[in-house]
Amino acid sequence: MNNTEKLEVLRDRASLEAIYDANAQPGTHVFFYKGKRRKWSDTYAEVQVIYADRQVKVTDHSNRPGLGVFTIGSRPNWYYSLSLFPDPKVLEAKIYELLQFSLIGESVYEEQMTV
Repeated sequence: MNNTEKLEVLRDRASLEAIYDANAQPGTHVFFYKGKRRKWSDTYAEVQVIYADRQVKVTDHSNRPGLGVFTIGSRPNWYYSLSLFPDPKVLEAKIYELLQFSLIGESVYEEQMTV
């Protein structure tokens, strides 16, 4: 079983990464933003709240051409490449899949959305 899922969000410059740890404690870091300039991470407890309260927002416009922005929890306005995700709803669903993966080790979010 793969315990890491990765998603490129800013072409050649940044990605989101989710790690599943069956023994994760509330303070275990399981969700990461890895950019060339900036990095951050969220703990298992933070991801639980973000996922449960649906705290992901994606928009397809920003102050920079070719880029949209997304917010995850208390981390607002991170750029993403519109060429990778022209439809913001697709990126939002992918982010929720990653969040869910870090919580339960699998991504069934899209399946739940279509039921």
